[in-house]
Amino acid sequence: MSFFGNVKTVLNIHQLVNGNVPIFPSIKLFSPLKETMEGFDSHEETICNLKIICRIQKGEKLNVKYKFVQQDDVVTKLIRTFYYKDNRLNTLAFVRSTIKRCFDIISLYKMSEKEHERRICKNILTDLRASKEGINNIKETYVGDISFTCHLDTILQELNARLLEYENE
Repeated sequence: MSFFGNVKTVLNIHQLVNGNVPIFPSIKLFSPLKETMEGFDSHEETICNLKIICRIQKGEKLNVKYKFVQQDDVVTKLIRTFYYKDNRLNTLAFVRSTIKRCFDIISLYKMSEKEHERRICKNILTDLRASKEGINNIKETYVGDISFTCHLDTILQELNARLLEYENE
């Protein structure tokens, strides 16, 4: 079978799944099904990331790629710099995106007719409140970096302001 025969078969499968034919063949042929599953997985992953932030202790650094914490010492600095290629900017982006994504999930689920989705919102709000301690612990770890700690202060201020919207929940 030629390449174009394979494309035609894939397009026919795509038609069956989506009910339409794309103008250009794409790699994400089954995107509606995949996005549904990825959406669920990404919500679970985001909630897990939030729980990781909650558990960070003073003197620990977060490995963003592999999602584990390490004690702040000379060996950790060398490993983070040369082996894992991880740094505080990755940590900042991780915290910022996790908090933002949690509020996106809350917005999506808060008016749901499904009880379990409303319960997930309450759980996320509880974890968001607890994440403030983890963020403060990160600040303690990087106390010598004024710019970094100011970024974390800004995240905390935004977090507190957004949590006020849900004070009675």
